[in-house]
Amino acid sequence: MTDMGEQEKLARGLWYDPGERGLRAARRRASELAFEFNATSPSEPAASSRGTFPRALSQQACP
Repeated sequence: MTDMGEQEKLARGLWYDPGERGLRAARRRASELAFEFNATSPSEPAASSRGTFPRALSQQACP
């Protein structure tokens, strides 16, 4: 069996180390994106396309 990274184990539904550096960075980035999205005013252009946040989050979390 090849040596899988923690991100791949997570994606496959296997046991993984949630404290791994790459996963911690992905969680931190996801938190930042969520904060930015939630702090956006409805009148701001970024808020008009609600699909932007999920796309950005999925691209950051699963490169």
